[in-house]
Amino acid sequence: MILPAVTVTVRDARTGKPPMQPVTLVVREGIYADSETVDLGGRVTKGPLAAAWERPGTYHVTVHSEGYRTWTRQNVVARETKCNLAGARLDATLEPGVQ
Repeated sequence: MILPAVTVTVRDARTGKPPMQPVTLVVREGIYADSETVDLGGRVTKGPLAAAWERPGTYHVTVHSEGYRTWTRQNVVARETKCNLAGARLDATLEPGVQ
């Protein structure tokens, strides 16, 4: 099974639901970067955003969506285990505003 190094569930701080606007996840480690942009359309059924498939590392994670402040986390670790990848699972609560 192929697993992502980072998965992020994104919610609007006011409603508790996914944002209506497209959401972009960016993960970086050194010169490596991966991203995913998804139009969640306020639906929970889309699942979490995911990036850096089968790539252990220590990442800088950013989530942004129009009308919200950028959400970031540093030193997010995904480890390689004996059987597969132990990815990081994060929850991003986006606050309204502009950056």
